[in-house]
Amino acid sequence: MGLKLSHLSCDLSKFCTRSVHVGITVGITSVLLCKQTVLRKDLSSGYYFAPVLYILASCVSLVLYFVVACMDPGFVKREDSDVEEIKLILDDDEEEDISLYEVRKMNMEEWKEAMSETSAKDPEKTKILGDTATKPRIDMSTKCFNLEPHQRCGLCGLQRPVRARHCRECKHCVRKFDHHCPWVTNCIGERNHRWFWCFLAVEVAMLCWSIYLSVTGYQSAAESSNWATQNVILILIDLLMGILLLVVFALLCIHTYMLLNNHTTWETMSRHRISYFKGLSESENPFNMGVCRNVYTFFCHIKPFDWTVVYSKARNKMKKMGEFESDSEASERDELCEITVNET
Repeated sequence: MGLKLSHLSCDLSKFCTRSVHVGITVGITSVLLCKQTVLRKDLSSGYYFAPVLYILASCVSLVLYFVVACMDPGFVKREDSDVEEIKLILDDDEEEDISLYEVRKMNMEEWKEAMSETSAKDPEKTKILGDTATKPRIDMSTKCFNLEPHQRCGLCGLQRPVRARHCRECKHCVRKFDHHCPWVTNCIGERNHRWFWCFLAVEVAMLCWSIYLSVTGYQSAAESSNWATQNVILILIDLLMGILLLVVFALLCIHTYMLLNNHTTWETMSRHRISYFKGLSESENPFNMGVCRNVYTFFCHIKPFDWTVVYSKARNKMKKMGEFESDSEASERDELCEITVNET
């Protein structure tokens, strides 16, 4: 019941947020077409190019918004070829291993049954510990998982690729996770980041155009009080668009910098907590392939990108140049990543 209410609340929040965005866009467009702006004068004079172009641009803005909001941002899925399911290793026979997904479905009696059967086969190989009175626990001192700690997501029950992060709002790990955007009510990740950037670029252009059109619609008045009264709607719209322009333009600048340097917001903000950045200075980015390749990968690469290869090559290059502090640090990085590069 609680899960259903949570889903209902989440869906309602998404609906309200997206409705507000649509309302603001449609409302501003309608006001600028109805007020005595350049668009209105063109319509009255029979010149339809600018009004039609403005309406089409507004529609493109809305389409991009819903593309970013509704598309898969790059969720890590069980059926992905480079993803392995986390399993509890009970013995040497793979058929006897239990996936974390199955473990979560087990009730207490099934746990006890699995434990007793495994113990009866070979007590020395049993990796799950517990008793009949308490909830079974996992002995973390043994290697009871098929994946290393840095490779797995305990919330998804799946292998977590390099640069992926679990989003608690979306309940999934997202490839090349950037951030969860509350305005589009979706994560920004490897698949929809390019569309998010295009949406920001179109929004900046539309806001600048809309502010210009709004200014052309101001009516003159003999007294300042009358002027404010006559133009109150356009004044309020300009204030709103001015605030939105500052925010959206700042986001566009930030994400333009990110795409040129092949970085993400999460990696920038949480660099000190990310294992694959350990030992690197703030200016070093192992995923930077150069501006041209960064831009090409950002906009043109559709399939999931193997960032382990890029990282491994950059790490090996840094190691040869002596940029690691010590050999022990380099070996620690090798252990964290466990990457094998296949030269082609």
